[in-house]
Amino acid sequence: VERDVAIPEAIKGKWKAVKLQIRNKKNEKANELKIAELGSTFTLEEADTKLKVTVGPFLPNFVMSKTSYTSMNNELNNPAVQLTVEEKGKVVYKGWAFAKYPTLYAFEHNVFSFQLMDFVADNVS
Repeated sequence: VERDVAIPEAIKGKWKAVKLQIRNKKNEKANELKIAELGSTFTLEEADTKLKVTVGPFLPNFVMSKTSYTSMNNELNNPAVQLTVEEKGKVVYKGWAFAKYPTLYAFEHNVFSFQLMDFVADNVS
Protein backbone atom coordinates (compact mmCIF):
# COMPACT_ATOMS: atom_id res chain seq x y z
CA VAL A 1 0.00 0.00 0.00
CA GLU A 2 1.42 3.37 -1.04
CA ARG A 3 0.88 6.08 1.57
CA ASP A 4 1.69 9.77 1.48
CA VAL A 5 3.82 11.45 4.14
CA ALA A 6 1.93 14.34 5.74
CA ILE A 7 4.13 16.69 7.76
CA PRO A 8 1.96 18.75 10.14
CA GLU A 9 2.59 22.50 10.23
CA ALA A 10 3.60 22.24 13.91
CA ILE A 11 6.55 20.05 12.90
CA LYS A 12 7.74 21.65 9.65
CA GLY A 13 11.20 23.15 10.08
CA LYS A 14 11.60 21.90 13.67
CA TRP A 15 14.00 19.03 12.91
CA LYS A 16 17.12 19.17 10.78
CA ALA A 17 18.95 15.86 11.17
CA VAL A 18 19.01 12.39 12.69
CA LYS A 19 21.78 10.29 14.21
CA LEU A 20 21.96 6.81 12.71
CA GLN A 21 23.97 3.91 14.10
CA ILE A 22 25.40 2.25 11.01
CA ARG A 23 26.54 -1.30 11.60
CA ASN A 24 28.88 -3.03 9.19
CA LYS A 25 28.37 -6.76 9.75
CA LYS A 26 31.59 -7.66 7.89
CA ASN A 27 33.86 -5.04 9.44
CA GLU A 28 32.99 -4.00 13.01
CA LYS A 29 35.72 -1.31 12.91
CA ALA A 30 33.72 0.47 10.22
CA ASN A 31 30.66 0.90 12.47
CA GLU A 32 29.78 4.55 12.90
CA LEU A 33 27.31 6.96 14.41
CA LYS A 34 26.40 9.20 11.48
CA ILE A 35 24.63 12.55 11.68
CA ALA A 36 22.57 12.81 8.51
CA GLU A 37 20.62 15.91 7.55
CA LEU A 38 17.02 15.37 6.51
CA GLY A 39 16.86 15.24 2.72
CA SER A 40 20.53 14.31 2.37
CA THR A 41 22.06 11.28 0.68
CA PHE A 42 25.16 9.33 1.69
CA THR A 43 26.99 6.27 0.38
CA LEU A 44 28.14 3.18 2.25
CA GLU A 45 30.76 0.87 0.76
CA GLU A 46 32.25 -2.45 1.85
CA ALA A 47 34.12 -4.65 -0.65
CA ASP A 48 31.76 -5.07 -3.64
CA THR A 49 28.73 -3.68 -1.80
CA LYS A 50 27.72 -0.07 -2.38
CA LEU A 51 24.54 1.43 -0.96
CA LYS A 52 23.09 4.90 -1.52
CA VAL A 53 20.96 6.01 1.44
CA THR A 54 18.55 8.94 1.27
CA VAL A 55 17.30 10.33 4.57
CA GLY A 56 13.66 11.32 4.26
CA PRO A 57 11.24 13.03 6.60
CA PHE A 58 11.47 12.71 10.39
CA LEU A 59 8.25 12.23 12.37
CA PRO A 60 8.62 12.68 16.17
CA ASN A 61 5.34 10.92 16.99
CA PHE A 62 4.83 8.56 14.03
CA VAL A 63 1.31 7.34 13.26
CA MET A 64 0.02 5.50 10.22
CA SER A 65 -3.46 5.70 8.74
CA LYS A 66 -4.93 3.97 5.70
CA THR A 67 -3.74 6.82 3.48
CA SER A 68 -0.75 8.50 5.12
CA TYR A 69 2.16 8.57 7.54
CA THR A 70 2.16 11.56 9.85
CA SER A 71 3.00 12.73 13.37
CA MET A 72 0.35 13.30 16.04
CA ASN A 73 2.40 16.17 17.49
CA ASN A 74 5.99 17.31 18.03
CA GLU A 75 6.54 15.14 21.13
CA LEU A 76 9.13 12.34 20.86
CA ASN A 77 6.68 9.53 21.67
CA ASN A 78 7.35 7.36 18.59
CA PRO A 79 10.23 8.91 16.61
CA ALA A 80 10.84 7.57 13.11
CA VAL A 81 12.75 8.58 10.00
CA GLN A 82 12.08 7.44 6.46
CA LEU A 83 15.05 5.85 4.68
CA THR A 84 15.36 4.97 1.00
CA VAL A 85 18.19 2.57 0.16
CA GLU A 86 19.43 1.92 -3.37
CA GLU A 87 21.81 -0.82 -4.48
CA LYS A 88 23.05 -1.04 -8.07
CA GLY A 89 20.60 1.69 -9.10
CA LYS A 90 17.52 -0.09 -7.75
CA VAL A 91 15.53 0.81 -4.64
CA VAL A 92 15.91 -2.17 -2.29
CA TYR A 93 14.23 -0.57 0.73
CA LYS A 94 11.92 2.34 1.38
CA GLY A 95 10.68 2.32 4.92
CA TRP A 96 10.93 3.72 8.41
CA ALA A 97 13.57 3.37 11.11
CA PHE A 98 12.03 3.59 14.57
CA ALA A 99 14.06 4.71 17.60
CA LYS A 100 12.01 2.77 20.16
CA TYR A 101 11.36 -0.30 17.99
CA PRO A 102 14.58 -0.84 15.98
CA THR A 103 13.54 -4.23 14.58
CA LEU A 104 10.10 -3.08 13.39
CA TYR A 105 10.13 -3.07 9.56
CA ALA A 106 13.93 -2.89 9.76
CA PHE A 107 16.17 -2.74 6.70
CA GLU A 108 17.47 -6.27 6.04
CA HIS A 109 20.87 -6.54 4.36
CA ASN A 110 23.80 -8.97 4.50
CA VAL A 111 26.37 -6.22 5.18
CA PHE A 112 24.72 -3.10 6.65
CA SER A 113 22.07 -2.31 9.23
CA PHE A 114 20.76 1.01 10.54
CA GLN A 115 19.30 2.11 13.83
CA LEU A 116 17.78 5.50 14.61
CA MET A 117 19.59 6.69 17.74
CA ASP A 118 18.90 10.40 18.14
CA PHE A 119 17.43 13.49 16.50
CA VAL A 120 18.75 16.99 15.93
CA ALA A 121 16.32 19.87 16.38
CA ASP A 122 16.60 22.98 14.24
CA ASN A 123 17.44 25.74 16.69
CA VAL A 124 16.16 28.48 14.42
CA SER A 125 13.06 29.95 16.04
